[in-house]
Amino acid sequence: MGPANDSMMVRLLPVFFALMLTSIQAASQVSADEICPREFLATRTGQESCWVRYHLSQSRLVCMRHDQWLNRLKQENPSSFCGDWPGRWRAISPPLNAVQKNGTDLMKKRIFFTLKAFELSPSRILKEGTSALGRFYWARRLCQGIEKIRERISSLIAPGDRFGIFRELLLGEGRPQSILPFLRILGFVHVFTASGIHLYSLALFSHRFCFGLTRLLQIPVSWGLMLARVMSFFSWVFVWVLCGMRPGMLRPWIVVTARSVAKVFGFRWYFAAPLGVALISDFLVALIRGAEWAPGRVHYALAVGGGLLAVEWGKDGKNKIKNKIKRRGLKNIRALLYDHLMLAVGSWLFTAALDAWHFGYIALATPVLSLITLPLLSGFFYPASLFAIILIFLDLSPLSQTIFYFITSWGTVFVQHLVLFCAGLPTLWVLAPGALLLGAGISCLGVGVLKGMRAKGIGMVLLVTGACIRLNFLMIPLGSSVQSKFARANQVEQLDVGQGDAALVTFSGNKVFYNLFHSLNFGAGLIDSGSERAMGFDSWFRLFSERGLTHLSWIVLTHLDEDHLGGVRHLARLMEVGSIGVSQVLLRSEKGQRFKTEIKKLGVDVVEINQTDFSFYFWSPLIARTVKNKLAPNQGMSAFFIPLKSGLNYLSMGDADIAQENKMTPWILKELGSFGGPLILKVSHHGSHTSTSSPLLRQLRPVVAWISAGVGNPYGHPNLSVMTLLRKEGVPIRRTDQEGVLSSSGFEISLKEKASTVDH
Repeated sequence: MGPANDSMMVRLLPVFFALMLTSIQAASQVSADEICPREFLATRTGQESCWVRYHLSQSRLVCMRHDQWLNRLKQENPSSFCGDWPGRWRAISPPLNAVQKNGTDLMKKRIFFTLKAFELSPSRILKEGTSALGRFYWARRLCQGIEKIRERISSLIAPGDRFGIFRELLLGEGRPQSILPFLRILGFVHVFTASGIHLYSLALFSHRFCFGLTRLLQIPVSWGLMLARVMSFFSWVFVWVLCGMRPGMLRPWIVVTARSVAKVFGFRWYFAAPLGVALISDFLVALIRGAEWAPGRVHYALAVGGGLLAVEWGKDGKNKIKNKIKRRGLKNIRALLYDHLMLAVGSWLFTAALDAWHFGYIALATPVLSLITLPLLSGFFYPASLFAIILIFLDLSPLSQTIFYFITSWGTVFVQHLVLFCAGLPTLWVLAPGALLLGAGISCLGVGVLKGMRAKGIGMVLLVTGACIRLNFLMIPLGSSVQSKFARANQVEQLDVGQGDAALVTFSGNKVFYNLFHSLNFGAGLIDSGSERAMGFDSWFRLFSERGLTHLSWIVLTHLDEDHLGGVRHLARLMEVGSIGVSQVLLRSEKGQRFKTEIKKLGVDVVEINQTDFSFYFWSPLIARTVKNKLAPNQGMSAFFIPLKSGLNYLSMGDADIAQENKMTPWILKELGSFGGPLILKVSHHGSHTSTSSPLLRQLRPVVAWISAGVGNPYGHPNLSVMTLLRKEGVPIRRTDQEGVLSSSGFEISLKEKASTVDH
């Protein structure tokens, strides 16, 4: 979709804005208890229990089961969808809501309330012309027809699409696969999620293919050009509609439209304008709507703006290629591949810099994978899919299903091999954010020294290579001093893992390096690891890369409940883990032996706590209560005491009940007497009423209570009686379900501020 489409874009601009205005107006009629005027196109999650999802407001969602959805599509009158929604609201909070760095929050916590509907009772049918529904009845009928087509296509693609990749690309239908987000981090950005880049690539291919075909058939140039523009436009619109008409996919369209308007009115279009237009338009939409108009707004804006910027910048190189290649067919193919090369590199460059700055990682494989996959998707998958969809309208569904099965099954095999190939290469690097500053410095230096070459090209290349440098030459070993057995940790963070427990302990490990950007390369360990369902590979990777950590020296478990040990299954596959420690009582139990055998297959040893590299203080029972030769629930509980270099102390007792806490109290008082200093108490059992007694609080005198609990959990944690008791004893409360990650560093800052206030 190049400059040749400018006049077409200007003519079709009113149609586009009319369609968008209809969508926004229909959405603006929303009330919290009435979904009908809100419905436009549904978000397809692909989960049976929540097959489609509607947004009622910024934080309120409605889910429909697959059977409910199919029944809804069979209804002739879309207004009959309105009615009673018996069900319950459930609060859902994604992991890593808030990440703290130097005591400040980098992200705001966002909580969604989802209505799980049990039935749809059409007892309150809205009639056309009597409500807001009447004004948009035609739109609702149109959307109902589109949804029927999407559902039909989904059923045809499903047999050959085992991982749901092509349903995501063509229909925007998500799949509950925990590994896919991590593969996006690995570099498969343009394989698992459709975006505006895909539509721009498809438009480029459609335009060049149609124009080349008309010239081959000796159709007049003006007619051929017009046909190429129309095919380019409608292929873009058709795929956009199938993907659910997500507004975020229109970013390239906005940039191309701005370029067309600039050309019509005679304004100069600079090569950097696409990036500016993408960022400014996203900012303006956010101001109008008061929120993100699409998830990951900044990342996608940088990807689209950067990709189109690179295409603009590469026009001179493309013209040189055209002049050198005399044969017409090769000229078009080489020019098209050159456009895709610039699109792949440009869409990665700025987002890679943002990821490296915020999360401390960079995926070097992304531009190469994009260069491979984007031409295949735009030149083969999308055209073949559109042809198969046309066959559906011609009542040739068996042939359509055969085409879908062929392209999806072979495409899945190709992606599998591509994943295995990339997984064996060191393309995902964890690096310090300061490497970006180094890369920028090298770029400026290179541009200044190599004046004979084109400055823009040198700056872009050196910025990428400089940002990706592993700073090994800046890491000067200070010695191999072994960490003392009874060490003090640098920091403890209570991680936000939903309804579970996980605390990250960082300390000066066996190998101490000086690093100009991370200050110290810490060792790290985990006390419990949350549930397997709480955080996927991508969430764990982002958490560790943002902290500059690439391995865990140990993981110790208070007990063997799933919400405390489940994350081990992800971590053992994701990174090097020294060992996993549990108490002797638990290790010898039947459950402990099963867990040991399972984790051993992942290459990690499960041993007694005292046989790990854990160098802090712990308490474990010698015997535990059994029922029918099996451990009773929550028996064999261990406690961990972590003294900090700041003078604070951290205590975790897992899910200990009051009786177990009483057994641990003498040991805790002994350690507190040895180290002194204020105590951070991680409240047992997520604030359950069976834990945390008044005598315990009066003996330990904690300066703050940390509670690890999930938003809207079905257990009612933390219990009101525990909250009341903590307030009565004057203990400040901090909760992961409200604040996200809790950090001892942030608490140190608040203590110093209080002390400074008292002194003055």
